[in-house]
Amino acid sequence: MGENDCGARILSIESDLTEFISRDVVPEGGVTETELLISSGKVDSLGLLQILGFIEQQYGVTLLTSGSPKDFESVQSLASAIRKARGESA
Repeated sequence: MGENDCGARILSIESDLTEFISRDVVPEGGVTETELLISSGKVDSLGLLQILGFIEQQYGVTLLTSGSPKDFESVQSLASAIRKARGESA
């Protein structure tokens, strides 16, 4: 049961981020978990600030001070950075 809970939690971060970004930041076409956000041009600096605000509100993590540029590449890298900042295993 513990493994299933962990798997659901892991999937929920990616799902939450993908849903938020697709709904509020990139409504025209959305994003996938592996798609490059900034370098693809889908997310600009204002969109990144929206995402970081969502992460701080939803997960209590401030990636702007604790993250690295690679953490902002995709939904998967953002989710991994959230887990790392919260002390969870990826």
